Formats: sequence, C-alpha cells, structure tokens
Amino acid sequence: MSDSYKKSIKKLEKLEGDQEVYHEARDKLYTDFIEEIAEGKIKTKKEILEIAKMIKKVIQKDVGVWYA
Repeated sequence: MSDSYKKSIKKLEKLEGDQEVYHEARDKLYTDFIEEIAEGKIKTKKEILEIAKMIKKVIQKDVGVWYA
C-alpha cells in the first residue's frame, strides 16, 4: 500500500508548476488516505504511520497557495 502512495507523491511532485492542479491533487491524496483508513483498506498501524509521514512532508512543502 505504501508503494502506491510513494508513486502518487512522485506524480504530485511533477505538478508543482501548476499550483491549482497541485493543490487539488494534494488534497485528493490526503482525503483518499483518510477514506482508506476509515474503510479498513490500510490495516496496520505501522503502515498508517509510514504513509502519514510521507503525506505530512507533502503538506508541509512550501508551494504557493492557490485561492479560488
């Protein structure tokens, strides 16, 4: 499971030049993660923490903020 998140994050990094698309994809990554936990698709605490740490790094990245 964490490998799929690593791939998603690599794809996300390629979008950094387009702030609107980047933020939309970043938000989707985060909400998908929460949904997969809630649905029991990510089962172990270790895996949840590993993925959460990867997503936290993405969220903390200093990419310009886009407002609608």
